[in-house]
Amino acid sequence: MDLAAFFTGQPLEILAAVRDLPKRSGGVVTTAALWADGSQHHDPKGPLSERIFGPLFAWECACGATCGVARDGERCPRCSVLCGSADLRHTTWGHVDPGLSLLHPRLVHLIAEILGWTEAEVRAVAHGFAYVGTDGRAEGHVSDLWGVVDSDHIDVTRAAALRPLLEAATGPRVDELIAHGFSAADLIVTVIPIPPPGVRGRSRSVHGRREHGVAETLWCRLVNLAVSAKRIFEIEAAPIVMMQQQFALQRAFEGICELMTGTPPSLWQSERKPVEVIAEPPAPWDTAEEPLKPTDPIHAVFAGNALLISYRGALARLSLTGSAKGVYRAGGRLVAATSTHAMFFRVNEAWSDNGPRYCRAVHVLDLKKGSWCSTLPDDCLGVVAEEDLEEVHLIDVRTGRTARLGELSDYPVVLTSSPDGKWIWAEDKNGAGGIFDAKTGLRHIDTEVPPRSSSQLWVAGARVRAAAESPVALHVGERDWSTLCRGVVRVNGEAVIAIEMPYLAAAFSADGRRLALVAKEHVDILSVAEPSVRVRRDLRAVLPRVRVVSAQHR
Repeated sequence: MDLAAFFTGQPLEILAAVRDLPKRSGGVVTTAALWADGSQHHDPKGPLSERIFGPLFAWECACGATCGVARDGERCPRCSVLCGSADLRHTTWGHVDPGLSLLHPRLVHLIAEILGWTEAEVRAVAHGFAYVGTDGRAEGHVSDLWGVVDSDHIDVTRAAALRPLLEAATGPRVDELIAHGFSAADLIVTVIPIPPPGVRGRSRSVHGRREHGVAETLWCRLVNLAVSAKRIFEIEAAPIVMMQQQFALQRAFEGICELMTGTPPSLWQSERKPVEVIAEPPAPWDTAEEPLKPTDPIHAVFAGNALLISYRGALARLSLTGSAKGVYRAGGRLVAATSTHAMFFRVNEAWSDNGPRYCRAVHVLDLKKGSWCSTLPDDCLGVVAEEDLEEVHLIDVRTGRTARLGELSDYPVVLTSSPDGKWIWAEDKNGAGGIFDAKTGLRHIDTEVPPRSSSQLWVAGARVRAAAESPVALHVGERDWSTLCRGVVRVNGEAVIAIEMPYLAAAFSADGRRLALVAKEHVDILSVAEPSVRVRRDLRAVLPRVRVVSAQHR
């Protein structure tokens, strides 16, 4: 049985692949590391391991102690790598063993048929949105998949909760499985085959860094989640932590299954969060911590040759010389802009007899006409990021589909997008996260920013104190990427500029060459390559118009 059938085959072929995996696999992958520390060799336990998948060079082990065609088939006593043809890396499979139950996407329909459930109920339980009730049926958030199973039901949710039901199930489909040597409980998988490195389809490195392509990134993410989930369950961590880890692993597994069936890699799911496009100004922005003053800048975005600055109840469109091209009523979060449109996102809370409901809305301003659009323009990507229950979800405005950014493990402290909205930068307080492709939900760049607990940072060879409060900004180009966070500008991950605060908003230009820093009464526009080259534009002539427009917009 070809192990590829695990991802592309029919139910019986999938179960046969799982049964054959122990004797067909070259070993268990137990780390997501591609390279061994301090060396140019692949990690012997990682997704590119020579010990598991075969030698990188024909008839030569990793350490060089066992070489030559005459020693074909020998395993090196020092590095444990088999001396053989390099073709082994195109035929030898490995596997990862998370020790947890997973729902295979191609087995959902059969499980639903055996249990007498709908496929939506099976997925809801596996994802932790619903649980198995005392009557053996799915209960909880089956149709509204954005609730959370409470701690009282955490032992009867996730894919593991389906196994006892399958063990007790009877019927013709169960008899068919038994006739082929399987049980219904085998439909819940606990191991995942990893294909040979030679067939995973790598692409060029990202922005010049030693990183593998999207496929390799997805596999590394899966392995990392599997290893950490196994450890979390072994130490019996807090129930909510275990559930979140299981959820992330299940989603990563589903992404891999899509990848292996030829579907373009993506983390978009069928679950939906409806977003309405409203042809009117969004309500004024406000925070729970302290009221914002009408002239305090909140967000900034370059829109062609103009700079957009959003305030509590207004949007100022400025030329790069500092003159105002227009001031409009606006609110919400300014998420992206083109030369002709600016897009805002806002979540409004509405109360009903069943408690609060969240109404998500996008407002798009036509910068040429000064009017609000009733539909999403073609030049807007239409993807927004939302923090929800200490997680970050991307939402496709046109379809309502969502993608969860599973790399984050806590409440995001950085959440911003590139000027065109094509890239999302999200990180939690521990520095986990990175820069994500808004089209796919996949992380393409690990920014490797020090956690917020670090009070001092190195910038251009000098130690500087990290800013406690600082605006954030992002630029991603074809060959480089730049970020601003905690008062430090980084280019391709290297800290190059320390910015003296206070500034309240910031934005990179579309080409990443300029950085606009917005204070209460002025804007400083500096060159990223030559930070000493800085131009200041006075905002005091614009602020009275901002104050008037904000007062009109309540």
